[in-house]
Amino acid sequence: MRAIGLFTSFLFILSFFWHSISHNLARVYQKLYAVSHYDYQALYDENCKKEVNWHQKIFCLKEFANEEVMSFLQSIEEREKNTICLKRKRSVEESFFGNEKVVVKSMEFKGFFANLFRMGMGVNVWNNAELAKKINVAVLKPIALVEKRAWNKSKTFIIYKFEGKACEEEIKNSDSWFAKIQALEKLLTKKCLVHDDFRIKNIVLLDDGSLQLIDIDKLHLYPSKSVVFRARMRREVRKFNQNLLENGYRVKKLAFETSSPSKSILHNLMCLYRQIFMISSYGYVGINDPEVVKKLSRAEKIFCKKEYATEEMMQFLSEMEAKNREILWANFERVGSQVFLDGHHFIVKSIELKGYLPNLLRMNGATHVWNVAHYVKAKGVPVLKPIALVEKRAFSETRGWVVYLFEGKICNKSIDFTKIKELRDLLQKKKIAHHDLFLRNIVTLDDGSL
Repeated sequence: MRAIGLFTSFLFILSFFWHSISHNLARVYQKLYAVSHYDYQALYDENCKKEVNWHQKIFCLKEFANEEVMSFLQSIEEREKNTICLKRKRSVEESFFGNEKVVVKSMEFKGFFANLFRMGMGVNVWNNAELAKKINVAVLKPIALVEKRAWNKSKTFIIYKFEGKACEEEIKNSDSWFAKIQALEKLLTKKCLVHDDFRIKNIVLLDDGSLQLIDIDKLHLYPSKSVVFRARMRREVRKFNQNLLENGYRVKKLAFETSSPSKSILHNLMCLYRQIFMISSYGYVGINDPEVVKKLSRAEKIFCKKEYATEEMMQFLSEMEAKNREILWANFERVGSQVFLDGHHFIVKSIELKGYLPNLLRMNGATHVWNVAHYVKAKGVPVLKPIALVEKRAFSETRGWVVYLFEGKICNKSIDFTKIKELRDLLQKKKIAHHDLFLRNIVTLDDGSL
């Protein structure tokens, strides 16, 4: 009985502190994620002018990168600036790029180990602005970044155009801004994105009436339906409402809308099962198929259906990274493009997977597309079948391209719903989950099939 009493007490205490535990788990996850994704997104931005060495890195959008601006960035510490505010290791100052008024935010980190695995605040802001742009979340975009690094300290500067005004006063004068903030919070929840300091002071109103998030160095994206995300977001909404009260706004407050915990737990268990299945099914479908032309090595694998494997196509696949293609869309590490070869119109989807551990046991997304297309075809489920696959594997990065023949058109609301229902019933009968079953992911071929 004593053991049962102790165990019951332990469960009671755990439930009492569960919110804090979930929040701390979320912070640990965020730190580990930041370490494993140590990278400079600006290095790959073709719209940036760059000056890069170990001690100093400078990135500036080309539209602003004239000689005067680059000289300012090279000597940014010595340049005259007006201080707006100072807070611990952070400073906010204003200055000028020629006639352009700008805001300069800077932060310094000291200590060898503190800088070994940590990027500067400015780099995080730039990376997070790119992330937010990809998932259509409105943030104030920086125009330049400077990082100065020594063996025991680093200092970063992030530069913005001087635009917009703080919402702290606006929200007191009009309820219309509150509706926009509600829409912003719902968008963050939908995208599973946590701001980490979601307050009125970190939202600005631009001249066109749109709201933009600022102070985004700790912006973080969580997996869909994450239990840990709910704990973080609920806390941010609660603190935002407290912030409203402190600013004298007592009429309304934000409400955090989410699914029930049981549904999220079941969803996460399903996702875990799928990941384990992917690891245990690590392989390349078609490696022994006589109808597929193959070029195999550890660093590069190429598969192409024989009927399309012309000399021009095989050369295109071998030089996939260097070939120019018209970009159709970009989303996270996924990019869609089109190309014309041998009189055919092809769609090329590229998927990038970074990090040593993710690449150790997991195949690239493009390879999964190739494998799953063959798997469900054997099950009798109609999918658009790729005609070629390229996978390039390095120590900590894998890039994959899957090539489709351009055919069919995306379904719209006028599609015969009975056909959709038949497709849904077939997936249910075969026990196959598409995981993103929307009209945008269904095409109608010339013969009327889906």
